[in-house]
Amino acid sequence: MILIIASLRMILRIAAHLGLSLSLVALSGCSSGNESSSTILATTSVWADITSHTLCDIEVDSLIAPGSDPHSYEPSLRDRQRLEGAELVVANGAHLEDRYADLLTTADELVILADHVSLRQISADHDHDGTDPHFWMDPTLVADLVMVIADHRDTSESCATAYRDELLALDADIASMVATIPPDQRILVTNHDALGYFADRYGFDVVGTVIPSLTTMAEPSAANLADLAETIEATGARAIFTEELGHDADATALGQRLGIPVIALATGTLDPSGDRSTYVEMMRSNTTLIVDALSGS
Repeated sequence: MILIIASLRMILRIAAHLGLSLSLVALSGCSSGNESSSTILATTSVWADITSHTLCDIEVDSLIAPGSDPHSYEPSLRDRQRLEGAELVVANGAHLEDRYADLLTTADELVILADHVSLRQISADHDHDGTDPHFWMDPTLVADLVMVIADHRDTSESCATAYRDELLALDADIASMVATIPPDQRILVTNHDALGYFADRYGFDVVGTVIPSLTTMAEPSAANLADLAETIEATGARAIFTEELGHDADATALGQRLGIPVIALATGTLDPSGDRSTYVEMMRSNTTLIVDALSGS
């Protein structure tokens, strides 16, 4: 009799355990479905922040993790699933996402921002001719794109208008900061060609790049570096501006050789834990670093 009772208790424990496990699996499946049912994605952390502010601070995920290089990003299986489950994807365009462009179309709705911008053309002295994808480096272009993003969601227009006004105020502040640099010192040398729109907007002259390309994935030749060293000496450029994403070994070596500082800017990604956690903070920080380096302050 004792054995029979013990056996019955064991059976009941197993049944209860199985029932609980099945319930957890079912709940987990429901949870996953809910998480992906109303997802808005942006391909980069920069555009995720801009989109969130435009749409009344709703949660917008970044496909590419903050701190990762958008030029070298490769989507994982999970990223593919996120794209397939997204209601809206905000993409830069202009070939920035060429490595996974076909996956973007799996979302319910896709906004390609480059389609709404007059893109800067790259001349033949670069390794890669074409259009410059770094248009987010001009706040006035971003201000116009805020209204493009807002058109794709039924949210309060006042949020988009307020954020657009904030970006135009940012533009005015940057112009005031740049005005403190003597005109003959507004010379930029960059790691790769990421500051073209910024330079055009605020009156800088980009005299050379360590990597003569629109992407950080290219490699400079010895001849490129020798020519750039001569250009820096001839123009009196005061600094080399790189990106916090790395790929700066050649720039660092060149700066040490010429005795000028190498300064890391944030151009393609945000830093959630630092003072560049938003697009506006990123642009202010970059401008401060540039002004300090070129004005001698």
